[in-house]
Amino acid sequence: GLARSHARGPERSVAAPLHAVGRTAGERAEIRPCAERPVIAEHHRYARLRVGLTALRHRAVPTLSGGEAQLATIARALVQQSAILLSDEPTSHLDVGHQLAFARLTREIAAGGKAVLAAVHDLNLAAILADRGVLLTGGRVLLDEPMPSLLKNEALDAAYGVSFERMMGADGHLR
Repeated sequence: GLARSHARGPERSVAAPLHAVGRTAGERAEIRPCAERPVIAEHHRYARLRVGLTALRHRAVPTLSGGEAQLATIARALVQQSAILLSDEPTSHLDVGHQLAFARLTREIAAGGKAVLAAVHDLNLAAILADRGVLLTGGRVLLDEPMPSLLKNEALDAAYGVSFERMMGADGHLR
C-alpha cells in the first residue's frame, strides 16, 4: 500500500486519517465510526500499535513532528494490508530507534509473504532492511544484487562519487 502523507484541515487527529483509508486500493474510503467496521477498527489499532502511535491517536495531525507524521503515514499503509508495501524514504524524519523498528516491521511483513519495496539512500539502513538491492544511477540500473555483494562492489563508490570504507567483521561479513 502506498499511503499519501497529507491531512485535510487542522481538526484531523492521527486516528482520523487511518479511519479514512479504505482497506484495499479500490475500496472507497468513508469516514464513519469504527464501531460499524470492527475488522477495520482492529487493523487501525494494530497499525497504531506497530508504529508506536497509540498514545498520539487524539493529536491533530498538524501538531505532529516530522517523525510522528512519518509514522502516521506508515500506519496508513499498514491499514490497507496490501500484498505489496511500497515506500519512498520511509524512515525520513525518524530517529534511529524508529528506523530500526521500521526495519524489523518490514522484515516481519516480508516473512509473512508480502513484498516490500523501499527506496532509500542510507546504505547502512539498506543493509538492514533488504536482502537484495538495486542501485540506480542516471536513471539506469547499475547493480542488482544481494545486499552483501552490492555493498562490496566497487561500482558503488563510482556511483556515489566517494570512496567507501568497508569494515569487515572477524566472520568476513560487513559490519
